[in-house]
Amino acid sequence: KTKGSNNHAKTRLLKAKTYGRIRNQRRDMAYKLASKVAGENQAVALETLNVKGLARTRMAKSLLDANWTRIIDRIQQLGVQYGRTVKRIDRWYPSSQICSQCGRRDGRKPLDIREWECPQCGIRLDRDWNAALNILDAAGLAESLNARGGDVRRRLAQTGRNADAREAGTRRTARLH
Repeated sequence: KTKGSNNHAKTRLLKAKTYGRIRNQRRDMAYKLASKVAGENQAVALETLNVKGLARTRMAKSLLDANWTRIIDRIQQLGVQYGRTVKRIDRWYPSSQICSQCGRRDGRKPLDIREWECPQCGIRLDRDWNAALNILDAAGLAESLNARGGDVRRRLAQTGRNADAREAGTRRTARLH
């Protein structure tokens, strides 16, 4: 389409309408996700991320498409509105390097390592689940000491990595989806 023509003007309006629809869908998804997180939990622990820095990496498109900053801001707003506890921990906290079972720091790992085994206690850990437990502990939202001051760490579920989220012990004959 040549600039100044009627077809160019029509195409420009169609593109603006399409991008506006996409923007509204992303905003709606971010608000729904934030409402679900803030509404279903009494306390939320968030890792402080450098979104601008991450936007310059290979993950930029995924991160910006997910509207990450808007989700975090909305969770904090709804946390205040609903009376929930929202804590943020430092982005330099080594949440994926520490074993959530024994507390041993194992060092940096490349992002392609999704599961690892702790050399001290021998348990096999999922990187994301382990980091989530460590973030809860760092934010002070998880019990880590018993009444006598002994170390008590949150235990991982002994199910497979792709465990079904249904109730334990129920048997279904046919899946709906």
